[in-house]
Amino acid sequence: MTLLYAEVRDMNAHDLLTVSDPETRSRALACRRPGRGLEIALGRYLARVLAAEYAGIEPGQVTLCHDPAGKPYFADSSLHVSISRSDGMALALAEPHKAVCDLQGIRRFPGQAVRGFFSAGEYETISASPEPDRIMTRLFCRRECLVKWLGSRPGNAGWDAEMLRQQAAPDAVFFETELSGRLVCVLGPAESVRFVRMTKIGGDS
Repeated sequence: MTLLYAEVRDMNAHDLLTVSDPETRSRALACRRPGRGLEIALGRYLARVLAAEYAGIEPGQVTLCHDPAGKPYFADSSLHVSISRSDGMALALAEPHKAVCDLQGIRRFPGQAVRGFFSAGEYETISASPEPDRIMTRLFCRRECLVKWLGSRPGNAGWDAEMLRQQAAPDAVFFETELSGRLVCVLGPAESVRFVRMTKIGGDS
């Protein structure tokens, strides 16, 4: 499994928007924060690069769409696609088998304010850790991956990520790593996640 990632600061904004499809360009330019718009364009570009490599075509020939819920998919390919963005970085995967990814900058643990968001066990784990910010962000990444896997958020807020994975994706496993101070989580088949390769585009790749 290959994941492509890149930082906005390493890309030429004009070139990035030029190679973007009209929908992506429109969404990027409509963002109130220009940096956020470029993250969107970068994430979609990375996904198209991966799909193009599978098909042996150019990224410009790949059409990336979104369903009514906002989930990305390729118009002319059965590949599963997942995109995530955070703090000036974008990450994408495109795989024959179902897989999702999430990218998050380390968040500050706000204490009691998130007690109801996580399960009791998760909150206890965060609170007892010498690095609560990192543990909270790691668990948040897992939860976001599960939301993407399911296609919607569970009705109750305090659900447990590992328990839900066992129920909803028993044959999938989590892969976790760190990129330039950001946490990455991937949820996918064990045989694929075991051989994850992170590839950077631009900058010191």
